[in-house]
Amino acid sequence: MGVQVESAIQTEKADGIAVVRLAKPPVNTLDAEFLENLEQQVLALRGVRGIVITGTGRAFSAGVDLQRLLDGGFPYTARLISSMSSCFATVYSLRVPVVAAVNGHAIAGGCALALACDTRYMSTGKFGLNELALGLEFPPSILEIVATVLGDRTYAVLTEAKLHDPEEAFNLRMVDRIVAPEELETKAIAEAARLASIPAPVFAAIKNKLRPSLKYSPSDAKVASDMAKQWLIPENVERIKSIINR
Repeated sequence: MGVQVESAIQTEKADGIAVVRLAKPPVNTLDAEFLENLEQQVLALRGVRGIVITGTGRAFSAGVDLQRLLDGGFPYTARLISSMSSCFATVYSLRVPVVAAVNGHAIAGGCALALACDTRYMSTGKFGLNELALGLEFPPSILEIVATVLGDRTYAVLTEAKLHDPEEAFNLRMVDRIVAPEELETKAIAEAARLASIPAPVFAAIKNKLRPSLKYSPSDAKVASDMAKQWLIPENVERIKSIINR
């Protein structure tokens, strides 16, 4: 595989399948610049047969960089919400197969990114959407993605706001397959290749029907602004500080 390194994202291609690695130690937290770069990388790969998104180290992604959230305040938080919504919508709507190889913790935004993919293979770590436990409302387009993927399980998963081990996540049908760590990437690439063997127009048509266009625009500036204000109310700031200081 030839390797292309772009900031904290590494891209490799072989036989028409691209592997996109999140490489931002220690736990691949999501900030605005990282999400914007990831979206650019994914859009640049629209011509490949299939894509695998995975992490490096002990996490797929532990979610939003909470310290950046506090340091950046309202302007940064609004940008983050917009960047995250746009990035996840791009992954969700891409007309080539996208497989998440969840190599470790996929928490909050990291879990939502995995859910935006077509299929999720998981090896170790915790998997879950715990935003509501922090008092953080979901951006509408991301909530729509989650609801499309989880269906009638959405309400229970969101309001429980728990982190699940791989077996629990599988039983909740949040992940599709549990794979040994040493086999994860190989199996995920094989799954991307299997999906890519379906004639591209047929795959795209089926995906378009099962994953219809989002009703809520991920680029709605007013939505991002209103959500940033909600995220940064004093009670939430205190909760975030308590997590950072653990």
